[in-house]
Amino acid sequence: MSYCRSSLRRCTALALLLTAAAAIPAAAQNFNFGDAASWQAALTNTLVEPKSAPGTVRRVFCDNGNSAVIWMQFFDTSDTVTVGTTTPKFSLPIPEGAGPSLEVDVNFTTSIQLAITTTATGGTAPSDTTPCTITFR
Repeated sequence: MSYCRSSLRRCTALALLLTAAAAIPAAAQNFNFGDAASWQAALTNTLVEPKSAPGTVRRVFCDNGNSAVIWMQFFDTSDTVTVGTTTPKFSLPIPEGAGPSLEVDVNFTTSIQLAITTTATGGTAPSDTTPCTITFR
């Protein structure tokens, strides 16, 4: 409080900074300098390619509105991917509800491709689409 009494201008600037920081979603606060992000508003079992070149998936932030765990399957191949048939590089479980920021740090040599399904290697779409942000380098 003595800080604010000594300089009204500094106190006002500090209050504005703290208010702005509180308005930033938790997912954005975990964003690393140098990372790129891909916002996917409605992921399902249709393949998407957030990065068409080699890279590293850094973090995944999803809001799973389904009543069960869903799976984000990642693919790293130049071949045609058929979700449910092509073996994913890895699969990440997304808990129901607003999921946490999941740190991944996995390298991809071809491109970053992904889809959301009801099982780790299956092709069935969840009942609800899932909004996610994927950060990568």
